[in-house]
Amino acid sequence: MYYNIILSIEILAAICGVIFFKKYGQTPLWPWVILLIMAPTAELIGIWYSNNITYNNHVVFNTYSFLYTLILFKIIYDHILGKSRKRLIVILLIINIVTLLINCFYDDFVTGFLTIHRGVHITTLILSLAIYLVDILKRDSVISLKQNLPLIAFSGHLLFQVIYLPIFITFEYIVSLESGGDLIYTVLHNVQGVAIIMMNVLFIFGLIWTKKTKALSV
Repeated sequence: MYYNIILSIEILAAICGVIFFKKYGQTPLWPWVILLIMAPTAELIGIWYSNNITYNNHVVFNTYSFLYTLILFKIIYDHILGKSRKRLIVILLIINIVTLLINCFYDDFVTGFLTIHRGVHITTLILSLAIYLVDILKRDSVISLKQNLPLIAFSGHLLFQVIYLPIFITFEYIVSLESGGDLIYTVLHNVQGVAIIMMNVLFIFGLIWTKKTKALSV
């Protein structure tokens, strides 16, 4: 039941992303609709993969994580005006990709969790989104939230990553234990679900409430 609620919210966010695409389709935010559609699609493919091929569906979510990273980094990069901050985004993306390649020597991309890359992935995304916020604050133009869907979208992604980072660290600690931790794992899983719901509710709010997104200005 709880999982169905999360999946339903993700699907609703994807539908809103398509319906209100005109609000941001002519801006650098346009690939965001791909991310909105990818989230529930990956969940559904993961379920199908577990039921029909093998229970271990890490390949589905490892692929999703990689594509999510590339697309979100591109969107963030395109929304940053400062050249030095753009270079930082590129560096963080390179670190992300290199870590993935290194991690694949230790864990199988198809069946492994890719723990090292997952940790770097979360950290670099938080840093990149923080760099975007700094870039906005450095601008002389007045921020109009009503016409700034990117700010709401990135805030949603940042909210989830900030909540998920301690969940990930705690989860890895539990895995290292020889026994116990089942209750904590359940709590962590539920908190992660709440974070996903909060993120998507913010997306839906932004898509419905905001006006057509303005072009980037210094």
